[in-house]
Amino acid sequence: KEGMSSSSTTSISQARKAVEQLKMEACMDRVKVSQAAADLL
Repeated sequence: KEGMSSSSTTSISQARKAVEQLKMEACMDRVKVSQAAADLL
């Protein structure tokens, strides 16, 4: 049981890290898009 619980917690932490990375990338993409739109305008 302990092994399973520890592995599940590690997977949860990894998932959280992945979500944070996706959020960062999404913000960067938004900045790029906004900059491109500003250049067009």
